[in-house]
Amino acid sequence: MTFSDLDCIVDRYQKMNSMITNNIPQETINAVLIDILKGAKDASSEIYGASKTGIVKAVEFAQEQSPMVVQEFLVWKFAQSVIWVVVGLIAIGVLGFLIKKCVANWKNPELFERDLYVLPIVMSSILIGVICFVNIVPNVEQIVKVKVAPRVFMIEWVSDQVIDKNKR
Repeated sequence: MTFSDLDCIVDRYQKMNSMITNNIPQETINAVLIDILKGAKDASSEIYGASKTGIVKAVEFAQEQSPMVVQEFLVWKFAQSVIWVVVGLIAIGVLGFLIKKCVANWKNPELFERDLYVLPIVMSSILIGVICFVNIVPNVEQIVKVKVAPRVFMIEWVSDQVIDKNKR
């Protein structure tokens, strides 16, 4: 694009502008612009007031509801841990019953295949250990933490959430 092209564009703009403004008096244009600016000012003050009121109400709601939400969260985590401990204890009970049956069959002199019952006993024992260390121990720790030191639990939970979010 050359300077002559730019001059041509500026000339066209000035001609169009003079055609528009020649037909409309300058006072009318000024009045319309002033009305538009006043409307924008009034609308922006209304929007500001409404957003300020909304923010204040949201903060008040959060302050009122926060303790209840935290309490419900702690109760939920406690109940969740109790449920998992019960599930783990039931699994240990079932595996213990199976071990007992395997040992009873293993001691039976009528059965000649004693080696057949060794594998289930060993596998059940390993599963009991895994269930204890993976399911029951951490959940019992969480139950104690929620009941004894709920603030510590909340701090650790939030820090775990932040760390997990940063890993993604």
